Amino acid sequence: MDTTSPIEVLWNNIIHTFENIDPNWLENHKKAVAKGLVIPELDYDYCCENGLKPPCADPEKRNIYLQQAHLEHLWAFIYSVLVVYEERVINPMQKGNFDGEIKINNALLVRANQLFDWSISLSNKVTQWDTSLPNPAYHHNDREKFYAEKTNGLFQSAVAYLLYHEYAHLVLGHDIYFLGRTKADMEKLSDDECSTLIQLEQEADLFALNRVNGSTETDCAKLVGGLPVFMTIFSSLLMVKYKSNIQQKRHPDLDTRLANLLIELDLNEDENSHYIYYYGCYAIIMFLRKHKIFLKPETHDTAEEYFHDLLAKLDEIKNPKEEA
Repeated sequence: MDTTSPIEVLWNNIIHTFENIDPNWLENHKKAVAKGLVIPELDYDYCCENGLKPPCADPEKRNIYLQQAHLEHLWAFIYSVLVVYEERVINPMQKGNFDGEIKINNALLVRANQLFDWSISLSNKVTQWDTSLPNPAYHHNDREKFYAEKTNGLFQSAVAYLLYHEYAHLVLGHDIYFLGRTKADMEKLSDDECSTLIQLEQEADLFALNRVNGSTETDCAKLVGGLPVFMTIFSSLLMVKYKSNIQQKRHPDLDTRLANLLIELDLNEDENSHYIYYYGCYAIIMFLRKHKIFLKPETHDTAEEYFHDLLAKLDEIKNPKEEA
C-alpha cells in the first residue's frame, strides 16, 4: 500500500483533535499513561495487508491499532454522504422544493457518488485512493474544497470518538475480560458472557461520546459533537455485507447504537434535530436500498417520527415475523 495516501495530510490534525477535543480529560490521560494503562503511541498500519479493519485496543501492548485504509474509508464516506445529503435534501428543503427524489445530476454529485462507491468497496478489497476524486489533499474546485474542509472537521472528531472508544477499554478495566482469550475463545462465549461484552461496549460508547461531546448544553453544540458519531455508526451500517449483520453478537446492534446516541444527545425539536434525524433517515434508506428493500411512501409529521419508523424497519430485519 502506498504510504502517500491523501489522508496523511490530516495526521497531525487527527492527533491534535484526539488530545485536545476534551481539555478537561487531558490530565486524566496523562495519569493513565503514567500508570501504564495506555502507551502514548498508536499502532498505525499503512500496509493494510489483511483487509479493512476498524480501530481496536490491544490489552497486552496497551496501545490502539489504527489503519490507514479505514481512515480513508471514513473520510470518503463522510464526504460523499454529506455532499449528496446537503445538496439534494437540506438545500431543497430550505428552499421549500424538496420532492423526495435524490438526483445525481451534476459533476459535484457524480464525483461524490463515485467516491462513495469506492469507500464501500474497501470492505471487499483494499485499493488505492484515486486522487482524481475528492480527497483532503487536492481539490478539484472551490465547491469541493468547501465540502472537503467541512468533512475534515467531522472526520477528525469521528476518529477521536473511535479512538476514545478503544481507549475506554484500556483505562476502564475492560481489558481484563479479553486478556488470555483467543479469537476462537471469543466465538464460544455464552449468552451471558456476550451480554457482559455488550454492556462494556455501551460503556465505551458513552465514554467516547462524553469526550467528543464534552459538557455542551445547546442543541447546536450537541449537533456539532454528535453528528460525527452518528456518521461513524452509519458508515458501519452501510459496510455490513448482509442485512442481518445489523444484529451483533458481542456488540450492541447497529440500530440500538443509533437509538442510544440520540437518547444521550437529547435534542429538542428544532432545525438542529431535524438535520440529524433527516440524515439518519437518508442513511437508513440507503442501507435498505443497498439490500433491495424498497418502502412504500408514507406521511410523517416530524423527522424524528420518520426516523423511528425506519428504525422499526431495521428491527423487523433483525426479528422477521414468521409466515402464518
